[in-house]
Amino acid sequence: MTPNVIKCPTKTVCKTKHRRCTFNNSVALSNRRCPTNRICDSLCKSIIDNHRFKGPSWKNTDATQWCTIAWSITKCYIPPDGYENVNTARDTDFNGIVNIIINCIKFQKYLKEDLSESANICTKVRDKNKTLKYSPTMRIADDEKGNFIITLVGILNDSVNVNNPSKFTETSQKLLKLKTDVFEVSATKR
Repeated sequence: MTPNVIKCPTKTVCKTKHRRCTFNNSVALSNRRCPTNRICDSLCKSIIDNHRFKGPSWKNTDATQWCTIAWSITKCYIPPDGYENVNTARDTDFNGIVNIIINCIKFQKYLKEDLSESANICTKVRDKNKTLKYSPTMRIADDEKGNFIITLVGILNDSVNVNNPSKFTETSQKLLKLKTDVFEVSATKR
């Protein structure tokens, strides 16, 4: 289980009550050995080593699923709040996906821009998305919309080592049409 493989205290996970950690000191932890030759400990170390900020979201994940459901490992790179019950990429919102790209250093090979810089193409698109997401009216001015779309196109154009570059080109063209109001958006289209 996850409490078996992370060290106590772990920021944002451990909760103390009467000087005892309620996350790491449960009855279920009496057997702290990994049943698969300590592979859980190796996976835990790898998750930490591949996290850009060395602070995985442990409360999102379930270590018992690490060897069978890859998304359980991926969830370690998503922000800690709001994603505990998200079990696939399809169920994950834009903010979650872009944070995976930012937080997991393995994604650097897919982008030219240095993701270790605090202001990079992914943080720009994430911040623009947050501005729209938290707008009380869910509306943005035309120039803001244009800037947001250009930033999205920028992330597509910055991509390297992709399996389907024609899909990236097609998506960029659709975004540019959306910028000029030539492309229609429908709630039923995918």
